[in-house]
Amino acid sequence: MKLCLMVHPSAWSWIPRYIRAFRACCDTLVLGPASPDPLGCPEPDVVCDFGDTPDLYAVLPEGWVPDLVVGIAGIGGEALYPAVAELSCPTAYFTIDTWQCISDYHHARNYDFVFAAQSEFVPLLEATGAARVSWLPLACDPREHGPVEVPKTHDVSFPGSYQHPVHNERKRLLRSLQDHYAVLVEEKVYGAAANAVFCSGRMIFNHCAVQEVNMRVFEAMATGSPLLCNEDASYNGLLDLFEDGEHLVLYSDERDLHKQVQRLLGDDRERVRIGKTGMEYVRSAHTYEHRVNTFLQTVMGAVPALTKEGLKPAWTGTPLVDCVPFAAGRVVDFSGALGAWRELLALRGVTQLTGMKDAGAGYDECVDRESLGVEAAEVVVLVDEDDIERAIKHGGYYLVPGGSLVVQVNTATWLSLELEVNLDELQNWLSPQGFVYRRLLGMPDGEGYLLVLRKRTRSVRDVVTQVYDRLQLTGIDAHSVVDRIPATW
Repeated sequence: MKLCLMVHPSAWSWIPRYIRAFRACCDTLVLGPASPDPLGCPEPDVVCDFGDTPDLYAVLPEGWVPDLVVGIAGIGGEALYPAVAELSCPTAYFTIDTWQCISDYHHARNYDFVFAAQSEFVPLLEATGAARVSWLPLACDPREHGPVEVPKTHDVSFPGSYQHPVHNERKRLLRSLQDHYAVLVEEKVYGAAANAVFCSGRMIFNHCAVQEVNMRVFEAMATGSPLLCNEDASYNGLLDLFEDGEHLVLYSDERDLHKQVQRLLGDDRERVRIGKTGMEYVRSAHTYEHRVNTFLQTVMGAVPALTKEGLKPAWTGTPLVDCVPFAAGRVVDFSGALGAWRELLALRGVTQLTGMKDAGAGYDECVDRESLGVEAAEVVVLVDEDDIERAIKHGGYYLVPGGSLVVQVNTATWLSLELEVNLDELQNWLSPQGFVYRRLLGMPDGEGYLLVLRKRTRSVRDVVTQVYDRLQLTGIDAHSVVDRIPATW
């Protein structure tokens, strides 16, 4: 499989690890700006500025056509290729630090698949307009994270940040431990140096500041020293991944943390057992190679053409077919035009094509409009609509959150709306109707337009307010963050 990986290079994060994992199993071409730091992130195969790239295919090597385009968000939530919704192949997006990378909500809804590193954001991304969202946790890389022969000089070790106000509780707990035990704390250490700090402790401390299952969970466990982690991370699925007392040790508060440290220091056999069991398990099931395999199984299982030879890149049929997203699931077609393309739609991932009564051949079922229920489809197709606002309201009734609406509008109706064809005006018009803009395609011979939208049931401002109200983070003014989010998001 030819896979185009779009990234903003980052040396000490998930990005270089995902690059290695994708390259290990796919014909992978990395696309993005030049790497600012040579320490860990490989230089992209094709160096480009996404904002100055009007045609992604034009910057790829001649004859190299991707079967799949994947974007991985960085720490800052920078925008990747802005016209990704117009690509002719399936697309996927990885959002990692969603809690602080607010623009990820906005970027994610341009892709066919979305993968969130923290489970709590799966329903939130769907509600704000992203499609086919899955939980895909972070991982370890055995090439970087593993046992090394260094003396166990400290009772507890911790490599990582603790000075930022967000980490006030982490800092407080570390100081409490330092009052009673030999604790090694190193900030701004990466790669082999961080791994050596892990291995220098008889056990490893971790505190997940925003109830996340952070990278340190996997990286620390891979070294063979037992991990102590706050149980708050179970909010994002920690106990769905690991068993307390078997793979790692959870603590509930400061008092319990001290209790667990004392217990493990007093029982060498148990301490070694938990460290070894955790290491063996995380290396057998939670590496970046495992994550890429899960990702590929998900995408290829939903888009059958990806598993077949000789069909790519011939994805297209008619403009209307091209507007049906990949992995669309159930499509409700009010146009009567898609039945002739059922075979191609199946290869693109349409599992059920529903037409209206007497729609003709090619449909899996034909029903009366009245028999369709609310949120009955992932995609709704409407054609030749004179009242576009009524059509949008009508189509939205049948769509699941994150579902796509494809509306064919004749030229006269479109011009009567007096909207300039630009994203800001379109989104300002669509936002009160519960939709976000995805794509506008002109029909051949000036027959009208195809407008592709995504349904949202909550605004980005709403979900960010919910997350920050729950976390109550020191050092972050939630109101100022929310006020900077565009109202149309």
